Amino acid sequence: MKKRLLIIATLSLTLSFLVGCNEQQVEEDPNAYITFEASGFVIGMNENQTYQISPSYHSDDSIKQKTFTYKSSDETIATVNESGIITPVKAGTTSVVVSVGKISASVYLDIYTIKMSTKEDWMAMLGVTGNKEARFYLNQDIDMEGVSYAPKSSYGDYLMGELNGNYHSVKNITMKTTLVEQSVFGFATAFNVRNIAFENTAFTSIDPDNNYGLFISYMHHITEKDSAGKDVNVVYPAVINTVLCDFKYTQSSGYLIAKNFYGGVIQDVFGYMRDSSGNPMDTFHSYAIAKEFYLWWDSNSISNVVCYVPNGDVSIKPNSENSGLPISYDGIHKTDSLIEADYLAYTYLDSNVWNIAPNEIPSFK
Repeated sequence: MKKRLLIIATLSLTLSFLVGCNEQQVEEDPNAYITFEASGFVIGMNENQTYQISPSYHSDDSIKQKTFTYKSSDETIATVNESGIITPVKAGTTSVVVSVGKISASVYLDIYTIKMSTKEDWMAMLGVTGNKEARFYLNQDIDMEGVSYAPKSSYGDYLMGELNGNYHSVKNITMKTTLVEQSVFGFATAFNVRNIAFENTAFTSIDPDNNYGLFISYMHHITEKDSAGKDVNVVYPAVINTVLCDFKYTQSSGYLIAKNFYGGVIQDVFGYMRDSSGNPMDTFHSYAIAKEFYLWWDSNSISNVVCYVPNGDVSIKPNSENSGLPISYDGIHKTDSLIEADYLAYTYLDSNVWNIAPNEIPSFK
């Protein structure tokens, strides 16, 4: 009787060992992998919602039922619970590692201060000033028809951080007529703008020197306190990259980028500049970049800028150059011919991003 019990116990241990080895082989199968319904999430803090990770475990050409573990790479940016539900904490980028044994994969998280889908979201973005960590993301095209457009225009109310237009457009901005200094963003410093189109933007100032384009002033430095409490200028990235500016102005005058450009980088910009009544643009009050230049990263900070001015002219050079390195204007190209403008765009702009067809204003693909 004791011998039979010993044999049964031995068989039971042997089976348990074999099953355990088989499970270990499945988890260590070099061909096993994890997939997701969505391998990344673009999250807006303004959405006030959580996100669910939905993984699948693949092995032996089939999907197996497994218990997953989840770990946030940076819990100061986002947390994740044992069910794979993500909760954003603050703007930034991080990932969640999803594992089964030694098999793992990552879900990318891109978290923004505001993810914009409506005109109200866009106007809310304009009100977020003084935050170097701010991140804004355009989730779809926005039509600003009917909005009395007047961003903050007081010195010190600086937009900061970054704006990713995600190759979408903001259409039909019309400046509030009583706004004295007119621009799309107002004042900005250490603010990166990329991958965005502004279509049919109307500047309405009755003063020929107040239609400023994208910014009133655009800067790449911030005054901060050092360890001794003294004010010091700290330089941060300030890049305008891959932007379409379809601008029309009153008074035959207007700027494309800013009234004052205090350093930074401008790359791959197409500007369509014209008077709203069809009158010729006035070269004495109209500038392809800005009226005044100050500080620069280097002498070649501006590259691949194409200005199409169908009637009249604009000045490539500023009214005044102050401190800083000598400025090269070789990267600015202007023409009154749309055919030539398209040729210049085809020559200088990234054809993987821009859709360029003869006799048409370029757009994003």
